[in-house]
Amino acid sequence: MKNNPSTPPPPSVVGGGCSVAVDAHQESSDQYSYVILRLNNRWRIILCRQVLQWILQRRENLHGGAWRAFRYFRTRKALIEECGRLGLLSDITAAQLKDILPSHFNRGDV
Repeated sequence: MKNNPSTPPPPSVVGGGCSVAVDAHQESSDQYSYVILRLNNRWRIILCRQVLQWILQRRENLHGGAWRAFRYFRTRKALIEECGRLGLLSDITAAQLKDILPSHFNRGDV
């Protein structure tokens, strides 16, 4: 059987692993492509896969330490207030969020 160079090889079933490229599109993955800011080892802010909102995620202790949505936001103010309420923000991270996020979520701004 001759290999066609334009056809990717079949996925490996050894060990049940998946590629980093696939993980980059899964919001629960460490390799997710749209991480906005990692607040600490257990909390991060991402852009949702459908580009509709920002998501505050918390890493689970179980299930391999996957990231899970905690709250969803469409305004920077609400996101910063929630992070502050949870004790996740320093003055520096609050300033970073103000610099990198528009005041309201708009698809064209991302």
